[in-house]
Amino acid sequence: MNLKDPNELNMILAQAKEAVALKNFQKSKELLENFLTYNQQNPWVYAFLAYSLYNLNGKSQENIYLPYLQKAIDLGANDHELYNFLGLLIKDLLSLDQAVNIFAKSITLKPDYYDAYYNLSVTFFLLGEVSKAIELLEFAAKATTNLKYIEDLAHY
Repeated sequence: MNLKDPNELNMILAQAKEAVALKNFQKSKELLENFLTYNQQNPWVYAFLAYSLYNLNGKSQENIYLPYLQKAIDLGANDHELYNFLGLLIKDLLSLDQAVNIFAKSITLKPDYYDAYYNLSVTFFLLGEVSKAIELLEFAAKATTNLKYIEDLAHY
C-alpha cells in the first residue's frame, strides 16, 4: 500500500468514517493518526479525530480533542459541509452559543445549504429561542422539498 497515493489516503479516510459510524472510535483514531503521518492538510481528518478522541476520553478531557477541532476549523475555512459537521460537534462538545456561530459560518459560505439552517434551528430551540428556530425552519421548508424540515416545523 502506497500511503502517499491520494486514493489510498481516501480509502483510509473512508474506513475511518465507517469506524466512526459504527462507534469504533479506537479504530477510527488509529486510522486517522495513520492518515496524518502522510497528509496534515485534510480538515475532515482533524474533525473526525476530535470526535473520536472525545468519545474515547470524555467531555472533560478538552485538552485532548480541542486542538484537533481547532485545526479542522483552521484548515476548512471554505467548506460549508465541514462547518455544518463542526457545528454538530461543537453543539455536543462545547456550547450551543458557539455552535450558532459555526452553523452561521456554514450558511454564509453556502446560503442555500439547508441542513445548516435546520441544525441552526435545532440549536436555537435548545437555547429556548423558539421563534428563531421556527423562522429558520419555515425558511428551509419553503426553499426546499426536504420533508424533515416540514415535519419538524409541525412539532413546534
